Amino acid sequence: MGSIDYKWEKFNQLKPIPGVNHPDDEQMLAEAMETIGDYKLKSAEDYKVPRHLRESTVKKYKQLLNMRQKQYNLRHNFNIKVHKVRRKKVRLRDSLIVLHDQLDAIHREIPENLHIDGPALVELFEYDFPEKNLELIINPEPTKESEQRCKIISKLTDDGLEKEVLPCLEGEDFLDEGEGISSWETEAKDIRLKRKIFEQTDTIRKMDNKIKSYDNAVESIYNMRLQVAVDATFLDLHLLPLNQELLILKKSEAVEDIYTENVHSIMEEMLDMQDLTTDQNNKIDARKREIETLEEKGKQIQQRFLAAASDNKFYDFLRRIFKKKYKPPKARDPNDSESDSDSSSSSSSDDDDEDAGSIDSREVGPIRLDDSVCPKGCDQALYDLTFQLRSERHAVELEIKEHNRVIEQTKKDMEQTSKKLKSIELNLKQSQDALEKFQREKQQKLNQVVCTLVLKLHQLQHLLTDACVNNVKDTLIFSKSTLSKLYRRVGQLQMETLQQKDKHKLNVNHLARMKTDCKTMENRIYRLNNTIAESMKKKFGKVVDLDEVQEALIKKLIFDLRMSMLDISTMFEDELHMWKVNYYFISNS
Repeated sequence: MGSIDYKWEKFNQLKPIPGVNHPDDEQMLAEAMETIGDYKLKSAEDYKVPRHLRESTVKKYKQLLNMRQKQYNLRHNFNIKVHKVRRKKVRLRDSLIVLHDQLDAIHREIPENLHIDGPALVELFEYDFPEKNLELIINPEPTKESEQRCKIISKLTDDGLEKEVLPCLEGEDFLDEGEGISSWETEAKDIRLKRKIFEQTDTIRKMDNKIKSYDNAVESIYNMRLQVAVDATFLDLHLLPLNQELLILKKSEAVEDIYTENVHSIMEEMLDMQDLTTDQNNKIDARKREIETLEEKGKQIQQRFLAAASDNKFYDFLRRIFKKKYKPPKARDPNDSESDSDSSSSSSSDDDDEDAGSIDSREVGPIRLDDSVCPKGCDQALYDLTFQLRSERHAVELEIKEHNRVIEQTKKDMEQTSKKLKSIELNLKQSQDALEKFQREKQQKLNQVVCTLVLKLHQLQHLLTDACVNNVKDTLIFSKSTLSKLYRRVGQLQMETLQQKDKHKLNVNHLARMKTDCKTMENRIYRLNNTIAESMKKKFGKVVDLDEVQEALIKKLIFDLRMSMLDISTMFEDELHMWKVNYYFISNS
């Protein structure tokens, strides 16, 4: 029976509470309200800023710092690239100087009509090195030792050896075949001339390639400069509204903190009141459970009295003693001794009247019995047990009375707490309305900050007709990603609607099946009750309560156990008496 009751109680706990939604349903409803697709405009009069989109001074200052960091990185990265191009220009000039020296050396050897001039040198200006204006220049006087250390001893190369071997290798003499020149020397001079012409061409080509590479780098950095200038201008324009919004938030922060602190303090007070109400309800429930326990204890005391005195001929007398109500003692005053004596005499007379009215139903005539004296023929132990049970009953009744008094006092306190809670909730609603109103005013100030946006022609959709357009001031600038998200949400809502309809259809079918099953189980329960009633009538002759039958069986079992215990205790007492007598005779003999 205990396991069945436990399972039944656990099953009842799974039963949904009427009027209360399941937590999962509440979460899904909240998510649906947030993502339903009803886009709230910031300029609406009833616009309420969501918690995750609320701006604060810290958030706005962080945005401002990030924007400044982005602005610095943009210009700093561009400056680094410009420095790289400048270093490339310096290296280009150094390499061109070397190549020009090589070209001059070649021009000194070949005829003038074969000279090809190379490109001009790249010039370096002072504004190419603005950081030199911040450098400290120290010009120490050169010494002879330093001049000697700077001398470079050049070694002869293959070209120098060739010059020493072949005479007349400069200018027009390069082509002369003078007397005394062998055919080998003439051929070597011809080969050298061709090589020098090739070196001249190759040197000029190298110079052109280097200059072209530098020109490409300059063109690339120039094009980049235009984009960087546009981006930097946009960042500057974006920094202006950020600073204005930061100033608005700074001015509003102190007042908003006061409103927020007021709301939080009232909310904490309301939560404390709710906790107090919950504690009071818990106390009342605990007191009621204790009252139920005490009432059960009182029933047990009454059952003990009935079990002990129901078959006694003084049952009415004992029942009157047991049922006598408790009278609390009055506070005594030494000056009011006479009045106390009068009251005591009156109370005693009242008790005598009650005693006079009590008769033993089993005697022939009315007999006046005194409660303070055990009547003849009545068991003294039963008489004392009656007083003891009455005292226990009085103690239980006093405890129940005390619990009821505490419950009544707690209910009065709950009424006061409920009134305070309603007042606090009203104050909280007013504080929240004031906070929302202030936040709305702050949002209106933020909406008035002028921002700069760059739009392309294909983004403009304010056309009324092919030849007429609407005023740009009356249009709404909307994010394309947000608009696409809303369009996608329309399709999602349609799919969710179909899914909910299918789910509702399944739930309706399931509910119909459950109703059919419940009806079938009710019919089965009805048949089982009829079968049980017929079985009871066959076995007991009437319909009885199984709990009462079980209780009667348990009482009979307890009675048998008590009787067996009495028999065993009597047997042991007789045996103990016998051993005491034997011990006495043995000790005296």
